[in-house]
Parts: sequence; C-alpha cells; structure tokens
Amino acid sequence: MNIAGVKIPDPDSASGTFEHVEKYRKTNKGFVQLFNEKVVVCREHLIWAYEKALYTTKKGTNRGDSLEMETLLWASGQRQIKNAIGKMGLQDDAEEAVVMAGDNLNSFLEYMGWERDDSILEPSMEKLITLGITKEEIETTDRPYDLVFEFMATSTI
Repeated sequence: MNIAGVKIPDPDSASGTFEHVEKYRKTNKGFVQLFNEKVVVCREHLIWAYEKALYTTKKGTNRGDSLEMETLLWASGQRQIKNAIGKMGLQDDAEEAVVMAGDNLNSFLEYMGWERDDSILEPSMEKLITLGITKEEIETTDRPYDLVFEFMATSTI
C-alpha cells in the first residue's frame, strides 16, 4: 500500500473531490482513500489501519461496505461511519490531504493534478491531540507516537 501527502492546488468541496475519486475508481478499479492530513499521525498509522481493515473484512466482521471505508473507520478510532468521515475524511476546500492507494498512486495523483509532499506525513503532537489522545496520555510515555496504535485498538473494539 502506498501513502503520500499531497498539495491540492484547486481545492473543492469534499463531495466534489469524491466525485472525481469515484470516476477514477470506476475506470481503474484500484484502492484509493483520502484522509484529513491534520489527523494522520504518521504513515504507520494508516498501514496499521489498513491491515486491521483487511483482517476484519476477511473475517466478515467489517462495519464498512468497502475496504476503503473500513480503513477509514480503523484509522479514525470511530465506530460510526458518519463520525469517522467527520474526523478523518477529507474536509471541504482542503489544500492538503493524505492519499492511500495501491500500485496506482502515481496515476491517481496525475489524474487529480495533485503534487506529492510527504512532509505532510511528519508526526506531531498536534495530530495526536486532534485524533483524540490527551496531553495527559502523551506525558505518560517516552514514545508518544505509539499511542496512535493503542488508540485505534481500544476505540474500535
């Protein structure tokens, strides 16, 4: 699975952007999911969510109707799709985002006219807090970015 931070030169509404994403998916039949860059703690955050989504989909215990949605649910730590989209989904007029895609990442970015900028994937304390991890929890460990995995595991059980 490929993950990239992206700059969006011509921001649109989230629904307008997803119309373009759906057109791409129909033509190319590949995995593509977009995330709010302010909440993606790091690349490993999404890899772990994707692996959990694969597992629950194989077991038939998934809540999302697609692997993309199941990945979004796990990454957000939310049980409800509406809440997951509100927290982790692409926001209206977003100028940056995180894209997760299969082997088709470069063709998707070209199709959308987006510029790759992986500095967007750098971890930060602000991202942990926006995700829902408290300052108190962060202060209890010398490895604060590992808290994202505990958050996802305990929030979506």
